[in-house]
Amino acid sequence: MMRRSKYDLAFHREDDGVWYVDFPDWPFTHHNLAMVGGADKLCSYLADGKRTIRVEVIACKHPISLSGYSILTKT
Repeated sequence: MMRRSKYDLAFHREDDGVWYVDFPDWPFTHHNLAMVGGADKLCSYLADGKRTIRVEVIACKHPISLSGYSILTKT
């Protein structure tokens, strides 16, 4: 898989209430795309009642300041 500096990710909440990442070319079973505890809570928070959310992730080695964006740090 080629690494990029920008990712546009989509997440969907299905009828069972579980959030899944949208990964069209995923070669394995669907349940492997389910969000784990914590990630599903973040999806619900960001969705604000909607069933689908899109998240843009900008990967960089140095913090950048963009209006309307927050910094998440990988630990």
